[in-house]
Amino acid sequence: PRSPKSQNPNPLANPWRSKHHAYNWLVLTCPPLAGFNLPGDSGSGLVGYATPYPIALDGRRYVVGFMGKEAFIAEADTGRQVWNLPWQTDWDVNAATPIFHDGHLLLSSGYKHGSALLKLRREGDRLATTPVWENKSIRAKFQTPVLYQGHLYVSDEVGLKCVEWATGAEKWSRRGTQNGTVLIADGQLLVFTEDGTLLIAPATPTEFKPTAEVQLLDGRCWTVPVLHRGHLYVRNLKRAACFRLTA
Repeated sequence: PRSPKSQNPNPLANPWRSKHHAYNWLVLTCPPLAGFNLPGDSGSGLVGYATPYPIALDGRRYVVGFMGKEAFIAEADTGRQVWNLPWQTDWDVNAATPIFHDGHLLLSSGYKHGSALLKLRREGDRLATTPVWENKSIRAKFQTPVLYQGHLYVSDEVGLKCVEWATGAEKWSRRGTQNGTVLIADGQLLVFTEDGTLLIAPATPTEFKPTAEVQLLDGRCWTVPVLHRGHLYVRNLKRAACFRLTA
């Protein structure tokens, strides 16, 4: 299979590029340094582990920050904060990258918290949101869901599941396959489980029916695999490995 097109681009690896600027954002925590100022500082907050996420709305560029106790959106050029939402979880862990699609922003956290889909709009020089749905259908502790053809696929802290983007309704779930990671390539759902097993099945909201299952590693496997030119790169806490995938 060919490498999947990124559903949730990493802004540090894929900066926006325009005629004059390449936008690279970093949300960091550090003590104040004498005589040192950060251009475009959007404020301070407890770190939440999630990757800064670039979005564009009505022709303007923003960055979503998912922090330990809140989510915020700031202007990409200036760092000025234009939206904020308190988002409290146990242990102050918000690690899954937000997802933005068709004017809607998805936030999801584990530790029994859940998810929310919010519709974004501009109000003057700020942004506002309207809740579309909020429930516990996805509780992403650290694994970012993959959005594919109107559905979210994820192996969260409860299990492997498919959830409809527009409604938050669960289409199917598989208990016992929790805390894994997923990729989608050529219409195939690749699930790398927490214990190092690879499952491959058609990515469909009707059912999960694996066509292949193989143990690749042992130990704890929490890192998202990388698929490149038919080779799957995986790792656990101690070692990494590469496997060639064939039909």
